[in-house]
Amino acid sequence: MKLNYLQNIYQTRSNQAEVRKSGLEEYLYAHNDELKKRRSQLLDLRNSLLQAMHKTAGLDDKDLSADQEYQRIKEAYALKEAELQAFLQAEMLNYCQKHNYRIYYCAYCQDTGVLANKQACKYCLPAQLAAYLQELGLYRLPLSFKAQQPDQTDISIYARANSPADFQAEIANYRTNYKYAAKFAQAILAETANSSISPSPLALSSSSSKHNLKHNIILYGVAGSGKSYYAAKIASYLMQEAILALYLDSEKLGDLYVKRDLLAASFNPDSRQKDYNNTCFAVMQQADLIVIDDLSINTVSPKHLLSFLNNVPQRQHLIVTTNYSPNELQEAYGERIFSRLFQDTEPVSFKTNDLRLFH
Repeated sequence: MKLNYLQNIYQTRSNQAEVRKSGLEEYLYAHNDELKKRRSQLLDLRNSLLQAMHKTAGLDDKDLSADQEYQRIKEAYALKEAELQAFLQAEMLNYCQKHNYRIYYCAYCQDTGVLANKQACKYCLPAQLAAYLQELGLYRLPLSFKAQQPDQTDISIYARANSPADFQAEIANYRTNYKYAAKFAQAILAETANSSISPSPLALSSSSSKHNLKHNIILYGVAGSGKSYYAAKIASYLMQEAILALYLDSEKLGDLYVKRDLLAASFNPDSRQKDYNNTCFAVMQQADLIVIDDLSINTVSPKHLLSFLNNVPQRQHLIVTTNYSPNELQEAYGERIFSRLFQDTEPVSFKTNDLRLFH
């Protein structure tokens, strides 16, 4: 995952942390008597080491390694230096705890965005990603959304929008949908090299491996049937695992393509708009998952949808929500787009009435 904006954020944080750390070290050296004593002892050993080197001036490294006095002082200096650094770190930690002073914004990755195992920091990177994507308009979750694991949903809410007979007839559909969401999210997590894969709370059976799942999902059903909420769960879960997931409505996608066409046709395009537009398309290329919410012919033209589908990276997953059935999508966009849209794609139907009317 290479986003220059985030790299700059973490570089700035790291620089600020180094300034705070250096300032605290100088403060402790000036006010801590034990630190003063230990540093003085280290300086005395350093002077002794320099004197030993002067006595052997003109000798190469091989000859110095045979000088027992020089080696003795060198080992003592190294030991004393290690002891001083350990004591300094302990005093800095004690000061930070006592005075509630923070050197790093994130103590886990120490403001680098990467953990010791070279994997993305799940403790601070997701928040940075979400803030950045929200500024770009590429991560707009439903207003009523609450972060949950993809398979955790109160199925009883569907009973409010259906008759008891309909609810009982379709309850398996609701449960299957949310189980599939869990499997789909976990499959992306497992195959993404950028992720920090830890034992997941999502229990998957052997039949739910990524090889038995489609690469993309199309969610269709009436307005208010829970499609957007379902998609948002998957995107949010992956973002919490520091995987780049976008969530944008189809109108935003259509606008990006319209503006790109206008900028390309302009003799003097606005540089800020051009930079913004180019940034959005660059981020879209880097994402591991893109959710396109509420796709319709009125928001994304066939020309632009075809351009989008033709430029989707092979590794990238798509989730599309729409009020159109597969047959209606084929009629609206034609065979050419329909073929690309449903290639390696699982259609997931939501068989319910409008849930918003029953809250």
